[in-house]
Amino acid sequence: GVIEDMEGERGIHIFKNLPSRIFLGLMASVDVLIGNSSCGIIEAPYFRLGVVNIGDRQKGRLQAGNCINVHSECSTADIEADIRCAIEETYENENYPQLYGDGTAGDKIIADLKNIEWYVAKGLRGIKK
Repeated sequence: GVIEDMEGERGIHIFKNLPSRIFLGLMASVDVLIGNSSCGIIEAPYFRLGVVNIGDRQKGRLQAGNCINVHSECSTADIEADIRCAIEETYENENYPQLYGDGTAGDKIIADLKNIEWYVAKGLRGIKK
């Protein structure tokens, strides 16, 4: 396939599966993510990482500006051109919108819970109305 044909070019490595800690570490140091995984639209924008999704699996999902979606029927040359475009765009665009939050949800939840007036009745906790 197209991706396998690019293996061996300088700096291109292909992995079928990786443990999540290694995968997230690699996302912080690569130039582009190629495939068709939800991590390309959820986690990749936080790493300011360009993504080429090949196929329709993520079609219709909310995406930041970091994704290039390619039909799996496209020619090898077209897919390769989109990959090169994603690599170039990654260097130029450093502020992809983070559509799935800013990483502070836990702090906001704790702050809200600290401001709730709690009561205990018959061993159960509740919120005062």
